[in-house]
Amino acid sequence: MVPAFFDVLGTGLCCMGFLFMPASVWQLLRGANIVFAGALAAIFAVTCLGRRLYCFHYIGLVFCVAGLFLVGLASVWGHDLQAAAEGKGSGNVQLLMLGICLALAGQVFQAAQAVAEEWLLRDVDLPGLQVVGFQGAWGFLAMLFFVFPMLYLLPGQDHGHAEDEVNAFQLLRSNPTLSAMMGLYIFSVVMYNISGIAVTGALSAVHRLMIEALRTLIVWAFGLSIHYLVDHTSALGEVWTPYSWLEVAGFLVLMMGQAIYGALIKIPLLYYPPTGIEVAS
Repeated sequence: MVPAFFDVLGTGLCCMGFLFMPASVWQLLRGANIVFAGALAAIFAVTCLGRRLYCFHYIGLVFCVAGLFLVGLASVWGHDLQAAAEGKGSGNVQLLMLGICLALAGQVFQAAQAVAEEWLLRDVDLPGLQVVGFQGAWGFLAMLFFVFPMLYLLPGQDHGHAEDEVNAFQLLRSNPTLSAMMGLYIFSVVMYNISGIAVTGALSAVHRLMIEALRTLIVWAFGLSIHYLVDHTSALGEVWTPYSWLEVAGFLVLMMGQAIYGALIKIPLLYYPPTGIEVAS
């Protein structure tokens, strides 16, 4: 139940932040969950799990924080430059900052979800598919009895509601294409969770977060290709600004920090705990 509720809260905050920023920036900021996962691991190491962080972990976290700072700075400056070129005010930049804060807040809960899943897999020794199944059941109950009624009762622009679920159900019934896309999305989420829980069980929550960060390159390349190769007026595209190089640098620093944290890149003269294979040999 606990990781399912973390997933609902984290996904909700991230989706709200997604409304105010480009897709590539949102994906880059998702790398923040390794920072919060490391912080949560440090807290759990003292309290209940009996694990610890070493010097290279903290160095990796510093690199991740620096990379996220560069990404956020490049995003704000780039949007400010674009708004000035289009004759707009600073409202878009303020919304971008709001989106960044919401996305980072969502990463706190998603990092907590990854750590909780690792605890269930290793300390409780539950099968991976069983963890996914229980999370899906608890998430379904949370959405059905709490999130959907709350969104329906809150005032908004969707027929007087923040979200009109009845109208959304009618839209799905009357549009086979939309229903097919929804089914494809559900299938992809199922496979994503099964694959993610398998990586967490075989390696760790941090390795899972590192692999997820690689999606950023694909999303960024897709956004640039939409703008420059398909339709430069499309809202799905992304413009290359003079500050995009800073965003690239932030991504590289972030990936470097993740590699150092996961001991994929080892710093000389630092102590690294032996792996299971090294202990066996």
